[in-house]
Amino acid sequence: MIIFKMLTDLVHFFIVWIVDAYKYVEKQGIIIAEKFVERHLDGIFKKAGITLNGPNKQDPQIKDKREFYTRVVSNATLGLGECYMEEIWDCEDVEEFIYQGCINNLAKEYLGPVNRITNYLLFKAVNLQTKKRAWEVGEKHYDLGELYG
Repeated sequence: MIIFKMLTDLVHFFIVWIVDAYKYVEKQGIIIAEKFVERHLDGIFKKAGITLNGPNKQDPQIKDKREFYTRVVSNATLGLGECYMEEIWDCEDVEEFIYQGCINNLAKEYLGPVNRITNYLLFKAVNLQTKKRAWEVGEKHYDLGELYG
């Protein structure tokens, strides 16, 4: 059982390391190909009726282009949300921005096969939860012991 746990931890470490290395290379590539990335993402947003730094209420105003593009390409909707929370971009009507993004399937439009695979691998590597483990964690964290005994 201990060997299985060690092997599982090793596989977990290896997958996380590979995904982290890929994300690092991806980030460096984004910086090198900044203009291409900018045009690519602008095109994706335009398909959803959103113009980056555009005149409409739902158009996001980007304050730090490099950070915005890097985070959105690397982490898709999570990066977009984090950038908003960190005030890297803002817009007058965030609700309309989100609505337009949802009805036009902005996330699906963005996520290409490579991002889907790396996100899936990272999810599988980081989330090692099983039904048995969930029960053990639940017992450990929610066992109130003598309070109700």
